[in-house]
Amino acid sequence: MKSALSDFSELKKRILTGFIGGSLVFFLLFWGGSIGVYSFTSLLVMGCLFEFNNMIFHLPDCFKKKIFLTFLALFCLGINYLAPNKEFYLISGSFLISAVYFLISAKQYQGSDLQLHFREWMYSIFGTVYCIFLPLFLVQIYEFGMQWLILFFLTVWGGDTLAYFIGKYYGRQKLYIQISPKKTYEGALGNLVGSILIILLLKALWFKEQSWIKFIGIGVLVNLTAQIGDLCESFLKRCFAKKDSGNIFPGHGGFLDRFDSIILSSPMMYFLIQFLSEERLN
Repeated sequence: MKSALSDFSELKKRILTGFIGGSLVFFLLFWGGSIGVYSFTSLLVMGCLFEFNNMIFHLPDCFKKKIFLTFLALFCLGINYLAPNKEFYLISGSFLISAVYFLISAKQYQGSDLQLHFREWMYSIFGTVYCIFLPLFLVQIYEFGMQWLILFFLTVWGGDTLAYFIGKYYGRQKLYIQISPKKTYEGALGNLVGSILIILLLKALWFKEQSWIKFIGIGVLVNLTAQIGDLCESFLKRCFAKKDSGNIFPGHGGFLDRFDSIILSSPMMYFLIQFLSEERLN
């Protein structure tokens, strides 16, 4: 009885948080326009980076490293806003800046601590790409139109929602127990079906001239990439012995927990939209 009440309470918390959070996101996107999209992306970058930093840095200079990566993120966001579509130069510049910083700060360490310092530099390079540059694809998607960005969010989150209920009530076969013990093949299939249903509904409403087959392909590829993103974030947490990346979203966890699928699948969505656009021009 207690378990059932606890599950119901957790479900209510999850639904309420999802509804409020999703409403705020879409309000910001619809009414904020380009400024809203960039503001949301910047908030996502800073939230994910904050949680990532708390996981990876453990040496005595951990606070300085967190501050360094925070300012690096603000620098990249500012430059990207003023001079968009220069990510290649920003990534190269970020690597150089982090190399200089970690080389200078390495002089205080030796032995095993020096090795750990080097590992933290490698972690920070991954975090720079994962938490700063991948979310910037949301801005790139918006350049094709707000409808594409909304379609992307609803496709990923629609799949997540159906996966949760199918996995919770019908899941039997474990998908990847070493990384994410609760995920099941039934939930993964429900995730895929949910994304395809959502994207076909939105295609009928907003993209009537587009091919049904192509939109099914978009739904499948984006969903599979989103599920890989979910597993990658679970992999990250398991490596650092974390149940959740944070607790800012009741019932969902932190920024990385809530947006892991969005982060990794946003480049896929951008490339697929670009492919469709180029194909129509040809």
